[in-house]
Parts: sequence; C-alpha cells; structure tokens
Amino acid sequence: MLSVSCGGNQTGVVFSNGELYTWGDGQYGATGLGSSGNTFAPMKVEVGGITKFLQISCGKRHSLALDNMGTIYVTGDNTYRQLGNSNVNIMMGFKQLSDFSFPTKEVAAGSEHSLVLTQDGRVYAAGNNMNGNLGLGHNYSSDKFLSVNGLSGLRFMQIAAGRHSGALTEDNRLFVWGHAFICEKPLLLPQELRSNK
Repeated sequence: MLSVSCGGNQTGVVFSNGELYTWGDGQYGATGLGSSGNTFAPMKVEVGGITKFLQISCGKRHSLALDNMGTIYVTGDNTYRQLGNSNVNIMMGFKQLSDFSFPTKEVAAGSEHSLVLTQDGRVYAAGNNMNGNLGLGHNYSSDKFLSVNGLSGLRFMQIAAGRHSGALTEDNRLFVWGHAFICEKPLLLPQELRSNK
C-alpha cells in the first residue's frame, strides 16, 4: 500500500500497483466514483489514461489524488473553490487540475481548503481562507492555488491540512498557519513552531 486517507465521510487507498480505491459518502462526489450514492466497500477509481496513482488525500467533502507523473486530480465539493477551479460547485469524478503546471509530490485535502507540495519543495494553497488556512497574510479565499507567503527560501518535504495547515521543511522545521491554536486568533501567515526544550 502506498497511501491511505480518511476524510469527512470517505476513505481512499492507493495500492502498490498504483490502483486507487475509494468508498464512503458520495453525496458531494468526494469518492470520485461518478455517483452521489454511498459505497460500503472499496471501489476502483477509473480515470482515463491514468496508469498509476501515488497518493490520495480525503478532506471534509472533497478528495485530491496524485499520479506517478506528479499530476493532480480533484473531485467533490468545490463550494469554497478548494479544488482550484472557479467554474463548478461540485465535481462527481476525478478530473485533472489543469490550471496548475508544477510537478507535484504531495497533496493534502483539508476541511474546506487544499494544499499542494511541488517537487521543488514549495507549498501552494486554494479554497476557504476565512481563518488564514491558505497562509496568504489575509483572509480572502482563492479559487486558484497560490504560493503560501513567508516560506520563500525554504524547501518542504511534507504537508498536512485539516481545520488548519502545516508543513515540514527538509531540515525538520515545522510551520503552521490558520486556526492552529484553540482560543487564539488564527495565524494569517505561517509561523515556525519551536520546542520549549
């Protein structure tokens, strides 16, 4: 198995042969199976011309998948433009993200936003930015994947998205943004977390 992810009400798995299977709540198309029906067992996702997937990330009501060429595929709820597409509100099946041309090595689907980590270690974000989840220095949402501010000159190796966002550099420095701390104001820009030791 290469990748497994559990989102709001859906689950996705990429096996070592590159096949992608999903199941769960299909109401918003988050399973990418082309139907709004629920599936109670893993079903193979068919995307024309794709031979191998590397990763799946399931968010609250949307999912992102990455193939072995570094191309991103998106499906599900797009109310907050978390799929990086301004033309539709719901996508019932996985479609290639056509407006993002950087080869990608990881994707992360959050509650209502998405993160992308490019092969050269840069982080991009799209979707709901009400609590600074996109790390742009303001709280205006975006229907396109934009470079997260304040991270230039750093190379990242891992990203995570949920109700807030996080990224880990190649030299093991952790940055967070959004509503990362309970009872605190949201971080509109990434902030490095350091140990108290």
